[in-house]
Amino acid sequence: MADQNPPVSRAGANKLSKFAIAMIVFAISGALCIPCTGILAAVAIPGFIGYVRRSKTVEATANLESIRVGIEVYAMEERVGATGQVVHGLPESLPATPSVEGVGAMKQLWPSDANPGWAAIGFQPSEPLYYSYSVTTDSLANTVVIEAVGDLDDDDENSIFSQTGHINAEGEIEWSPRVVMNELE
Repeated sequence: MADQNPPVSRAGANKLSKFAIAMIVFAISGALCIPCTGILAAVAIPGFIGYVRRSKTVEATANLESIRVGIEVYAMEERVGATGQVVHGLPESLPATPSVEGVGAMKQLWPSDANPGWAAIGFQPSEPLYYSYSVTTDSLANTVVIEAVGDLDDDDENSIFSQTGHINAEGEIEWSPRVVMNELE
């Protein structure tokens, strides 16, 4: 009488065990990938968020530079004063534009009805902004302060960039170094 179960060859058993080993290795490597991915995310995500916020601050530094140059050009231009004499000097103070309450994580457009003094110093950005800009002048002290204020993550904590200028005896504006408070807030 013939045996009902055919004999199992050794070659098939070896193939099965190699497959089983491969599956075990695959399962272990998959199990190790999950914690590794978590560790990479824990390191990469805060770094990426910081990078994005830092990239937004480029707007403030570039626009403060543009405003600074506009004020210098304005101060050198000859204008006719109220009494008819030729005058040079600082522009009038300019209000925070766009409104400080409007800027934040979402960009705001430069308002079409902005104070005309902004156009006088050549500052009318066409791109949406993260920051609000202002110019404060003190004609008696011959000083000007330019400022950019923004809330990059809508947490009611502002990032502030400012720079102060003073007209010297030769009529030129000397600028102090830029002051940055709470850059990435």
